[in-house]
Amino acid sequence: MRVVGECTSLSELMKLVAARRYELRIASLALDQAVGVADGYVSKLECGMKRPGEMSLPSILGALGLKLQVIADDDALPASVRALVGTSHYVPPSHRPDEADLAA
Repeated sequence: MRVVGECTSLSELMKLVAARRYELRIASLALDQAVGVADGYVSKLECGMKRPGEMSLPSILGALGLKLQVIADDDALPASVRALVGTSHYVPPSHRPDEADLAA
């Protein structure tokens, strides 16, 4: 496994998809057919004319042997957001007491 790039936008992600497709020497129409999307779909994604759907993106990434990984970079937080860190009293559902615990 190797890192092939990083992106912070959909257009950058689609450039990585295109680069991987070129690396593998797979025609866009062949990839369309392999993942079961309309002819020209991948080409339109790569040039920004279309946005991927929640079903098509995983199929395209999988067909090209790509995986998404989300990385938190706290050093990249803007100062305006960094000032907000720790100010919320939000309790995630997994940390909330059960209704039975509250009744006791």
